[in-house]
Amino acid sequence: MKGNKLSTFVLLILWGLATPSLLFANVNREVLPSSTVEQEDSDQSAVHEQFKKERIEAIAKAAGLSDEEKQLVSKELDKYDEARFSSWTGIRKVYDEISKLGGKITSEQYLDYYKKIQTLTEKRHQASQSFMNALINQLTPEKAFKVYEEYRKFNTNTGRKLRHR
Repeated sequence: MKGNKLSTFVLLILWGLATPSLLFANVNREVLPSSTVEQEDSDQSAVHEQFKKERIEAIAKAAGLSDEEKQLVSKELDKYDEARFSSWTGIRKVYDEISKLGGKITSEQYLDYYKKIQTLTEKRHQASQSFMNALINQLTPEKAFKVYEEYRKFNTNTGRKLRHR
């Protein structure tokens, strides 16, 4: 039982390191004048909005969505993205706490951190299920599947493009 928990914890750590949110990352920001930071935030927001627009257009085209269905999917994607982003940032905070402690961390602390990560991961999975259920309940099952597949494909391809810049 202990081995399973340890291997699960190690897998979660590897998963967390392997799936950084390149689309929303705001790490390693230097100390800049506030006008520069505001401009950077504005630019980042514009890039994010453009990404969302391109993504929903690609999804709508692949799944053959009507305008009404497109609005519905866009709304559901926004909710799902928020849940994914908040769970990812929460997990990153847990890893940051662990790294601040360095090698001076007890088994009990590791278990507490593992539970936090597990809770955040469960929230992400629940959001995924809610997203799929909303699609299935409001679209045909075929369209729901196409939406989800195109969503995953679009995010994967975008992530690759960002990593290869």
